[in-house]
This record gives sequence, structure tokens and C-alpha cells, in this order.
Amino acid sequence: NNDGWTPETAKKPLVEAMKGPVAGDTVHAAAGVYADGTVADGANSSTKCRVNVPAGVTLRGDDRDGTIIEGKAPSSPDKYGLGADAVRGVYLSANAKLCNLTVRKGYTKNGNLAAESYGGGVFGANRTTCFVEDCTIRDCYGSRSGGGHSVTFNRCRLLDNYGASTGAAGRGCSYYNTYISGCKGNYRPMQDSTAFINCTYANDATDSEIVDPFQGANVTVANSVFLCDKVQLKSYVVSLKNVVFVKGGGVAAFPPVTSRF
Repeated sequence: NNDGWTPETAKKPLVEAMKGPVAGDTVHAAAGVYADGTVADGANSSTKCRVNVPAGVTLRGDDRDGTIIEGKAPSSPDKYGLGADAVRGVYLSANAKLCNLTVRKGYTKNGNLAAESYGGGVFGANRTTCFVEDCTIRDCYGSRSGGGHSVTFNRCRLLDNYGASTGAAGRGCSYYNTYISGCKGNYRPMQDSTAFINCTYANDATDSEIVDPFQGANVTVANSVFLCDKVQLKSYVVSLKNVVFVKGGGVAAFPPVTSRF
């Protein structure tokens, strides 16, 4: 019966806290692991998520590394680790924002339907209105995008995510001031991107000899570093400025995500 208006009367689990806010509200999530409760996403898919952030609402963690939203692996995974009862991390409705927290171990079904099988970590209603800022998205699995789908990332870390067919880091996303490391699965880790600005790509673990990271959309790449022998910007790059490729640069510590090159 907590009303959610003070820390002492916070709603639990986090999914309950999303039932009252309206556009313009900010919900604060205290440090802790939020790994219980499921809810339908806004795309009316059969893949559940831990949190559905309503339109125009901001969900802000109190601690980037300590406020953790955790999905769930399917009970009977296929060879890609995907399955029917998987739980995605977060769904962002139009004009919603996710800030200053970690999303980990989100999973989807396998298949071609975006709402069910894309974005194990974060699934957005629209890339131009759904924002993920100052967050870590890690160890998430999806059929065609592991870390995120149809969102704009800013000052984020996308770590060790997996895309079975495409998009280990994400699909249909834009990336600003973001560090991407340890992408696994298909050779198109940022498929259908539109922007890759002030970013670093490192520690590639995809299963191909060549990585064509942005295949599928016209993307602007600027002020960024690729620490990977396998990257070849073969297609879809409409603008390339101040970009460094480091041969043999397979290992990198976290650089400042706002670095300029």
C-alpha cells in the first residue's frame, strides 16, 4: 500500500512504480537489484519486460552501477540462448527516458518480429524520442539486437551483449559519447544506426572474420575510435570524419566516454 511519494513509502517492485506516473514525471529508483515482476510492453508483444516506462516519463537510478534492472534467461533456451519465456529489461514508450542505472541479462525470443525478438536490454518505441543516458547495458541477448532497439544512447556503456542475427550492441539506434565493448554474435553489431559520434568500439567478439558494423542504414561516423582488426566500413557510411582505426587494438580499458579525437 505504499504511495511511492517518499523513499520510506517507495513502491515495490519497480514495475508497480510505473503504474502511476504521467508525462513529465520522474521516477527515482534506489540502489538495488530489480529482478522481480513482469509486465507487458507497449508494443503488445508476447515478450514480457521488467519495466515499462510510460510515455513522457523518466526513470532515473540513484546509482549507475548499483541500481540494476535484471531480465531473465528463458527456461528452455535454444542454441542462441533465446526462448519463449524470456524477460526483456526495459520498454521505453514514446518520449520516455532511462537514466543513470544498469540493465543486465535481458533476453528475448528468437525470430523476426521486432517486438518479440529485438532489444534484450532496452526496446524503444521510437529512436528519435526514446533516450538512454548515463547507463550501462550489459550481458543482454536478442535475436536481432541484444543491447537495445530503436533508442538513442548517450554517455552509455554497452558491454558484452549478443545479437544472434544482427545488432549485438543494438539495431536502429543512434550512439553518442558511448563505449561499446565485447559484442558477440553476428558481424553487424550496430545495424541500421544513424549516428556514431564520439564513441569507442573495442574488444570485438563477433563470429565473423570481417565486421561491417553499420550495415543497413545511412550513418554518420565522427570523432570515434575502432579498436578492432576486423572492422571494415564497407557500406552505408554517408559521412566519415576524425575516425581512428587501431590495428591490434583488441583490448581497451574504459576511456572517458566524452573524449574527442
